[in-house]
Amino acid sequence: MLGRYLLGVLLGALVVFLWGAVWWMISPLGFMVTDGAPDEEVVSLLSDSLRDEGHGVYFYPWVSMRTVQEDGDSALDSYYQAHARGPLFEIIYSPAGKDLSDPMMYVSGFIHLLASTTLAAALLMMALPALPTYGRRVLFLFLVGTFAGVVVELAKPIWFYHPWDYVLYGAGYQVTAWLLAALAMAAVIKPRYGAELRAATATPAPPAEPVG
Repeated sequence: MLGRYLLGVLLGALVVFLWGAVWWMISPLGFMVTDGAPDEEVVSLLSDSLRDEGHGVYFYPWVSMRTVQEDGDSALDSYYQAHARGPLFEIIYSPAGKDLSDPMMYVSGFIHLLASTTLAAALLMMALPALPTYGRRVLFLFLVGTFAGVVVELAKPIWFYHPWDYVLYGAGYQVTAWLLAALAMAAVIKPRYGAELRAATATPAPPAEPVG
């Protein structure tokens, strides 16, 4: 059974990895929900401003706890007014460039997917007695992946104001990727013929009638 588990983990990660290449790198749909920065001067100015701060996530407007402690309610009032007035920025800044052909990036991505399918396969293993059929196992894994996509992706436009078209595109990847992974993993990870399958499909005996 361990061999089937490990094979299912590997197949699931491989399917999601390959589908990610199609979804994010080959499909033209991604260019409909993303665009480049329109002004190189603005990018240069931001880079110069954040260079000393280093790699991190930056928001505008922003108020720190130190500023609130020093200035009191006036700092919060200014922050609320600027937030309501806009514009709002979220900047993920990395001062060092990245080589898109670096194999370690893809190795790290595949390891991340292996960790994901390892957890999903573990949940499937625990639920196997209730999932004797291929269709049920596919549905179970599909719901596990969809749950993760809903929790992570759909929170972004609510709390961080990410545009809905981009978020829904990302959620679409999660849903389709985990459907494909479920189709592969459920075919490999399944109950053994014998005690597990009989336990999953057995009809419980009716309670005995009281004597007398």
